[in-house]
Amino acid sequence: MAKEQTILKIKLSFLAFFLLLIVGALGVRIVKLQWIPLAVPLEVKERKLDRVMIPAKRGNLLSRHDELLAQDLENYTMTFDLVHFQDEKLVGLPLAYDLLSSKETWEDLEDSLKKKQLRFWSKTLVDGKSNDLLYRNYADKLAKVLGPLLGKQADEFYQELVNSYESGRKVYFIKGKMAYDQKAEIDHLIKQHHLVGVDFKAEMHRVYAQDELGGYCIGLVRTLKNKRTGLFGVEKLANDWLNGKEGWITKNRDHMGRIVLDSESEIQQPEQGKHLRLTIDTHIQGFAEEALSEAVEEFNPDRGAVLVVDPYNGDILALAHYPSFNPNTGKGIEGLWQNILMEGFDPGSTIKVVATSGALDQGVVQRDDIFDCAGGHYREGRLSVKDYKAFYELTFDEVLEKSSNIGTYLIAKELGKDKFKDYLNRYGYLSPVNSGLGSERKVLMADLNNPTDFSRMSFGYSLIVTPFHTAMAYAAIANGGKLMKPRLMDEILDDNGEVIHTFEPVIKNTVMQPQTAKAMREALAGVVANGTGKNAQVFDFKIAGKTGTARKHEAKVGYSEDHYMVSFAGMMPAENPAFVAVVVIDNPTHEEIKIGGGSVAAPVFKSFGEKMASYLGLIPALSPSDPQNDQQKEGEN
Repeated sequence: MAKEQTILKIKLSFLAFFLLLIVGALGVRIVKLQWIPLAVPLEVKERKLDRVMIPAKRGNLLSRHDELLAQDLENYTMTFDLVHFQDEKLVGLPLAYDLLSSKETWEDLEDSLKKKQLRFWSKTLVDGKSNDLLYRNYADKLAKVLGPLLGKQADEFYQELVNSYESGRKVYFIKGKMAYDQKAEIDHLIKQHHLVGVDFKAEMHRVYAQDELGGYCIGLVRTLKNKRTGLFGVEKLANDWLNGKEGWITKNRDHMGRIVLDSESEIQQPEQGKHLRLTIDTHIQGFAEEALSEAVEEFNPDRGAVLVVDPYNGDILALAHYPSFNPNTGKGIEGLWQNILMEGFDPGSTIKVVATSGALDQGVVQRDDIFDCAGGHYREGRLSVKDYKAFYELTFDEVLEKSSNIGTYLIAKELGKDKFKDYLNRYGYLSPVNSGLGSERKVLMADLNNPTDFSRMSFGYSLIVTPFHTAMAYAAIANGGKLMKPRLMDEILDDNGEVIHTFEPVIKNTVMQPQTAKAMREALAGVVANGTGKNAQVFDFKIAGKTGTARKHEAKVGYSEDHYMVSFAGMMPAENPAFVAVVVIDNPTHEEIKIGGGSVAAPVFKSFGEKMASYLGLIPALSPSDPQNDQQKEGEN
């Protein structure tokens, strides 16, 4: 009896335990139904967004005449949350709308009746369906509704969504340049068709209005470590002004995984970047690029550049470069690391103005002095200096006109190595120009105490410079003796166009006396009228300038016998220059023309100068009988 009672108690205990479990489970279920939102897939619950960044609009880049060079356009990347596509609680409503809206009587129904039918069919259409079938049904619906607006065939778009699903992806992106108007159309369809799992991410897209025009100067913007940054050019130089400040918005998802803005949401609007007006003139930039392209077509060089400056304030008016770079497409970006504007090289005869102007400025030589050029081969102990042809007695002006290395060295000797170094420094040749456009090659200079190195530096070897050095040096001759800092940025503007900062012109130092600069302009005008620069002549105008031809220094070879860096630095008009332009051509080739600064680079200046004369409205200063208007035979060096 006692044993039977014990067994009965055990059975009753088990029964009570199971009843308690059942009641507890029912209680939990009731609480969930009454107070806890419908459960959603784990992936959806984990996709709560606390804060979403709102990109800031980068400031515009403008030319000196306020032509648009670069701007930000707001675009959208479209995202599809593929987890939503297989959730019966989410896809039922859009599938029900797809079924019901196709009926002719649908639009005539009252809203309350539409809601009832949508609720009923949203459950019926998904009941018992597998996740795979739900996904495919909803993907088909989405492809038919949105495909046309995305420029895709419905079956093509459907297959893309299916392939993403089968590959295990949880999110599918349509990354591109979707404009706001297109997004607004899609938003309307999303609301109308009760679509889920579709979202947009706002992005800023940089657009360069002039394509390749001035590409190396303007630069490029890319996103690095989730931050938009200027990589080079003005975009890098002015990055801190152009970049705005990102905003943010807090977002949550409801129990169905949909993004909602509620009372807990916060928003911080982004701050737009400042606009920047440059000194670049797009017309002059175009002229420079056209003239350079003509030389490229004829001489097939490795690289080339035309740099144009206003000598009175240092404004950079144009920066043309070959090969070109298109910031919209990225074409030519590989050339950034071989940018001739930033890379140093032996300047050749364009640097002869340092010794000659320094000697004039110090009064140690006069323009009517005679220099014995030893028939083209000068010897002094172990020192040997040669000219490209035999010259004998030359005046100061003729030394420049004929581009005599021997004559230039004799003038440099009169100046002395210490003063020669002083004038190199005054002209800015011994320090970086700091244009801000990129990493300039370190300035290199041989030992002036070595007589051979001193001689070579006087006529353009054993010293590494950039086209910027040459341009600012000749600008000093043009403006009366002041070395200007190159100025590429003019003004910072707010969004209303109000100027909030101006980059004033900067005089770095005085190179020479005004009368010396005037004498040098007259002597350099002789180079074009009578000497190696004849091919730079612009009809009816007096041009002052100097040719340069330097053998290229090549690794493990030394100075090449057949590869040259040729150049021409000039100003127009010579009496009162409106601009200075420097042309540099790297390794030109031609079967019929002897390669030199006079034959290759000077014609580029001529082509450019003719366009500039018309554009600037320059007044001709020469009579038809002036020597600079005579037909001249081709010069050398």
